[in-house]
Amino acid sequence: RAFSAEQEIPVGGRNLLIYGENGAGKSSIYKALRDLFARRPARNALKTNAHVYPLDPGLTPRVTVTFNDGASPVEWTEAKHPGGLPSADPRIALAALRSSFLDYQALLKTNAFHGDARPNLFDIAVETLLADFADATSSRTIWERWMEVEGSRPVKHSRSGGYLSRVQAACNTFNSALDTALDTMRPIVNALLADLGRSEMQIELFERETVQYNDARIKKQRGFVGKALHAKLAFRGHYPEQPQHFLNEARLSALALAFYLAGRLACVPSGPSTAL
Repeated sequence: RAFSAEQEIPVGGRNLLIYGENGAGKSSIYKALRDLFARRPARNALKTNAHVYPLDPGLTPRVTVTFNDGASPVEWTEAKHPGGLPSADPRIALAALRSSFLDYQALLKTNAFHGDARPNLFDIAVETLLADFADATSSRTIWERWMEVEGSRPVKHSRSGGYLSRVQAACNTFNSALDTALDTMRPIVNALLADLGRSEMQIELFERETVQYNDARIKKQRGFVGKALHAKLAFRGHYPEQPQHFLNEARLSALALAFYLAGRLACVPSGPSTAL
């Protein structure tokens, strides 16, 4: 993006603060690291973010990270992303699992962009917050379970009903996995709210509908229903269904941060680890 020549950024195990005027390349560094440490790398992300006019035509877009384990550096090129499962470099995979790349647009998705409706967290929970939450028996993640649901959608419609068994089984498995993930996430949300100095806010429960397949006779009416997830927020004896119109920006920000970080913590395997 902003860099048309090689740039090296030494970190040395310390926190790194990057500042600069607009166009200096702050977002370029952010997006390079975000897309490198990604559980599900976007296709062609490196190529589409390359500088339009490289000063050195011999350079190709790449991101290289050197870890302090003495092993060879990890390189992301147009040909290969080192974090692509199932053959991911374990250092990249573990760092990706524990990373939380948050920007204001991500945080706004939890409360803004819902108009006057009660915020529906289903999509953001399945695609982002709890996407990497794996069940203990099969190690399948919430996102993978949802892909199984989508993949089980019947191709043909038959009144015999036999074709529905596969899609219903996938929905049942997904619903059970999502309930487990939400039960794990909720107490972490509340603990984080207290850590953020917002103990007056608590999530009493997650209210959601059951995902199932609508076997309608008319084709355009068929599909999955029940994709609704709401947080029952308790705030000083009140239960605002539209917190975006009830809470101030500081509390909305704390709530959004608690959701994102709780989702990440719920997805990280427990136990000691030397990983990032």
